[in-house]
Formats: sequence, structure tokens, C-alpha cells
Amino acid sequence: MTEERITLRIDAELLEKVDMVVEDDVNIANRSHFFRVAAEEKLNTRNGEYTTIRLPDGLRELLATELSSGMYNSLGDIIAESLRVRYEIKEHNMEEIHEKIKQRNSTLRVMKK
Repeated sequence: MTEERITLRIDAELLEKVDMVVEDDVNIANRSHFFRVAAEEKLNTRNGEYTTIRLPDGLRELLATELSSGMYNSLGDIIAESLRVRYEIKEHNMEEIHEKIKQRNSTLRVMKK
């Protein structure tokens, strides 16, 4: 894959917001990484591959703690388990749901509120 360089002209206020995200999000290394991720996400959302859930910071941190403890493999697993319990979905139905998600190559994004 060849890479090309581009130049972006961005309003100072928008760039400040980008810098805040870069500073707060451990998954974003720098401005360039932010824009690569943003472009990729925009292209993917056009195909309906993402579901966005906005969570309060405290809940997001709690979920991150459970993930880091090894209790779950992904945020998607935590949310799927929560829904299963909430709606009393039987285990065989969850396997079917997981399979459908894999077939669609769907991704779950959890964002700060």
C-alpha cells in the first residue's frame, strides 16, 4: 500500500477539539492518526457497519476496567451480555446474534457522552 501526503486547512477551533480528543483518547496517537481514523470511520459508517452508543464517562471507565480485568473480551461482549440478561435472551439466540454480527462484519463503537 502506498501512502500519500495531504494538507488540510482546519479552523483553529476545530483543531483545538481534535487536540482534546488526541489528548484524552489513549487509542489516538496524534493528529495524523486522528484524521486517518476519522476518515476510515466515515467511510465505514456509509455502509452501516457501526453502531454508536454514547455512554457517561463513569460507565465507560467501568466497562474499560472490566475489559482490562479479562472478564470480557470486548465492549461488544459486555453489551451483548447486558442485553441478554435484560431481555432474557436464551443462549442459543445469542450465538445466532453473534454469528449475524460476524457475517455483517459489524463493529461497535462506544463514545463518551
